[in-house]
Order: sequence, then structure tokens, then C-alpha cells
Amino acid sequence: MLGAAIAVGFWLAEGMLHLYIFDRRGVLEMLIPSNTHELWMRSLITCTIVAFGTYAQVIVNKLRESRERYRALFENAPDAMFLADVESGEILDANPAASRLLLRPHEEIVGLHQSELHPPAMEDDSRRLFTEHIEQRELVQLVEHVALRSDGPLCQNT
Repeated sequence: MLGAAIAVGFWLAEGMLHLYIFDRRGVLEMLIPSNTHELWMRSLITCTIVAFGTYAQVIVNKLRESRERYRALFENAPDAMFLADVESGEILDANPAASRLLLRPHEEIVGLHQSELHPPAMEDDSRRLFTEHIEQRELVQLVEHVALRSDGPLCQNT
């Protein structure tokens, strides 16, 4: 749909260019040029724009579906999941299971540093484990670690 709209805009702009700039043809000649070379070129470009617009719309739709599937998997996972920025260690998102695990609302978890998910005495260990996870991007392993809940430490896979 977007490609077709852009193509119509191109067709009209090209016609207006010829009508007002080049040779001041009539309006009908602007819409359907009598010069076959110009008609073929304009048609070819218009078809290319429509094809590109259609392809772009398909890609956008697939991306949207992929995001929706990811979000459904993330939100409905039975295990706690945290999404952290690899540079800063800041928690960007957490699923409902993470809120249940930590006994904290989502809004309170997002924005924490990943090391704040663990007792302060284990800060060095949690930072080291986080760094190891980043370095092993292809191989993510579960690590037995202590999570810091609102009511105190809890031993759990995190």
C-alpha cells in the first residue's frame, strides 16, 4: 500500500515536472505522456517503487510478528528472565516471573544494575558471572546464584 502511494506520488511529481518546468504540456499529457520512451521509463520506475514498497511492507510485518512472538515467550516464560544492557549492566526489562521471584514490581526492577539482583556481599561474584555470560554469547549456561528478594536472599537459578 505504501509503495503504491509513493508510486502515484512519483508519477504525479514527474508529470508536474514536465508540465511546469520542461515543456508546459497539457494536464492529460502530464498524466499519460505520448512519448513512448517517457511512458516506459515512468512505468518501469513506478513498478520498481511498488515492488520495493510491497517488499518493505512484508519485512515490516515479519518484524512485527517476530517481536510479538518474542514478547509472548518472554512474558509467559515460567522462569525469571532479565534483559540487561551488556555495556552498563542496567536491567532493561524483566518478565512477570522475575517480579514473582524477587517479590518486587516490574517498575522497581527495571533500571537496577544487574549486581543489585544479588546480595551486596556477592557483588564481585555477580559482576564476574555477568561478564562471563557476555563473553560466552553463543553458550549461555544456568548458574546457581543467590537472588536478593524484597524479603531477603533466596537461592535460585538466575
